[in-house]
Amino acid sequence: MSEPDISPVLRQVRDRATALPGGTITWRTWHCLLWWCRLGEGRTHFRARWLRENREIIETAAKDNDLPPEVLAGVAYQEVGEKPMVLDDLVDWLRRNVPQRLLPGRTAGNPDYTSYGPMAIQVRRGAEALGYDPGALSAGQRREIIATLKEPRQGIYVAAIHLAGLRREAGFAGELAQEQGAELTARYNGGPYWRGRQAQRYARRYRESLPVLRELLGG
Repeated sequence: MSEPDISPVLRQVRDRATALPGGTITWRTWHCLLWWCRLGEGRTHFRARWLRENREIIETAAKDNDLPPEVLAGVAYQEVGEKPMVLDDLVDWLRRNVPQRLLPGRTAGNPDYTSYGPMAIQVRRGAEALGYDPGALSAGQRREIIATLKEPRQGIYVAAIHLAGLRREAGFAGELAQEQGAELTARYNGGPYWRGRQAQRYARRYRESLPVLRELLGG
């Protein structure tokens, strides 16, 4: 891939993320098959293992972006293991190749609304976080963004940058209160519809998971 497809922010993210440990485990299709068949480890156990493995990069990315690590970890705790990663590519292919009127429900939509990676970040949000114009992405830039979102350590960093942007939009200064952290997770999930029922459930699950998150991050 030619260098112009890699923004300065993306270069910095890759340099920073690849210097840290983690990023070796992902919830794959076979995990889902075992889970559906009530075999193997469940999602909660997998998420705890994933957070422990990526604890250092979560803490580093949070610190670099002036966030409490439990907010970033709280997003991961809800997103990791929700679906096998292959589904991201499938939804993207359908959105780019099948007429929208023929696609069912939430499958329909702009391809850049497709979420990628364990942190479930839309291509357009990843583009914004990485310093691209989401309305004018080249094919090469889009490939680079998707590759970044798929890589767990880099995806964590992009999520942290996105959350920092949401914090600025919300006008939260200084040390974040617990309810402000919960609101950031709702904004992460719901975007402009963060006050809606689904996003508020997301915030409530974050609040409920805080004791577990702090234990996992603490050791």
